[in-house]
Amino acid sequence: MANYNSLGILEKDADTGAPKNGFGESSRAGGGGVIVGFNTDILSRAFLLPNYPLPQRPGGTVAPFTTVERVVFSADFFDQKTNHVFPANPQTFIGATSRYMVSGEMQFGINVAPGVQIYGIGGVTILNQDLNINLGGLGTSENKTLVGPTYGAGLGYQIPGSAVTSFVQWEQTPFATKTLTRPAASPGFTYDFTNTSNRIKAGILVNFGQ
Repeated sequence: MANYNSLGILEKDADTGAPKNGFGESSRAGGGGVIVGFNTDILSRAFLLPNYPLPQRPGGTVAPFTTVERVVFSADFFDQKTNHVFPANPQTFIGATSRYMVSGEMQFGINVAPGVQIYGIGGVTILNQDLNINLGGLGTSENKTLVGPTYGAGLGYQIPGSAVTSFVQWEQTPFATKTLTRPAASPGFTYDFTNTSNRIKAGILVNFGQ
């Protein structure tokens, strides 16, 4: 997984709530993870393509124009720092360190050619992140859990004669804003942190059964 994180930071007066400063930063990081899930035919049967043949699985090449329908859960691990650094000595900064993400997603699409899948993605992602302030050696760090909707698209290829599908997909998640209120490093202010994650995932899926 490659993750591109955009971070907005808004500094506000702790008493009045009036905005004082705003910062926008971004960072890139790589990581890895695991995906588990199962195939379904619920939407295909009920709403979209009730008269189409269902996918052949496990193994073998899936017939063209059949549906791809999966529920998947993923966990991705990485260490990504997104900081606004001030020109001071000792170093001072405000930012966030992302630790891991856990997602639950629905993937739905079609086989456009033998073994070739395109699909859309919708779901929810949870991000574990440390919100950090270090001002001249006086530091505050709080661990937060962020939640946001996930959407994206993917392309897969099922290896002929096997139950293995390789894939690459893009996902985006705008996370809910989290706030540090009167941190010890800066007790006169509160800080709102707003993250948006764009990530590219590549890997393999192995089908163990119907």
